[in-house]
Amino acid sequence: MPSRYLILGGLREDYCITHSDQAFLGVLGGNAAYAAAGAAVWSRSVGIVGRVGSNYPAEWLELIRSAGIDTDGIRLLPDHLDTRTFYKYLSLQERVDTNPAAHFLRAGVPLPLGLADYRSSTEGQDNQDEFGPLAIRPSDLPAGLKATAGAHLAPGDYLTHSVVPTRLRESGVRLITVDPSIRYMQPDFPGQWPLCVLTQRGRSALLLPTPSAWPLGNGGGIRQLWMSDHLVETRSGRAISVG
Repeated sequence: MPSRYLILGGLREDYCITHSDQAFLGVLGGNAAYAAAGAAVWSRSVGIVGRVGSNYPAEWLELIRSAGIDTDGIRLLPDHLDTRTFYKYLSLQERVDTNPAAHFLRAGVPLPLGLADYRSSTEGQDNQDEFGPLAIRPSDLPAGLKATAGAHLAPGDYLTHSVVPTRLRESGVRLITVDPSIRYMQPDFPGQWPLCVLTQRGRSALLLPTPSAWPLGNGGGIRQLWMSDHLVETRSGRAISVG
């Protein structure tokens, strides 16, 4: 039986430099792991839905299970897939995820060999035509979702955020939240970029970051959303109630 709360997102191999220049290299990470760990503080029935390649360390999956988080929804794919993520915290509130060589140089830490050809962990998340290999799709959802009270979609592919919430709602999940990807919340994203998420059926809330985290030059569209009467204040930002 699926968990009472599901986290849909990425499981990654993290390379992180903190705001105090402390480096963590090649460690278990990913927005699904972090969100599930937070949810597990409040519930003993939390599960992850995600995708990993054959090269993903089995001991990391066991570590997640040992924390009491259900991993039955994690699909192990036969191919070797890149799950590297780099980020550098410029402050406690702000981080960047590109140009690792420059940030490791400033921190006085040699660039890890694992990041030699790294570009970004979010490329392709704005693809409107096809799912990427790690993108969650409706067929990845477990059966018996009527027992699931809520699902959270961490930042990920546009197509995942477009179609999976509707399937969740049709399967009986009542509370659904979506944290959009910075890749498609961009001013030049084709069409009505905020509305491409908001007008899709099935969501209970779309989470928004603080204004300082928005893309530069995005005009007034997202600021209008930020000031919307449908917003609910949260500790980390605001959420739009859309369903």
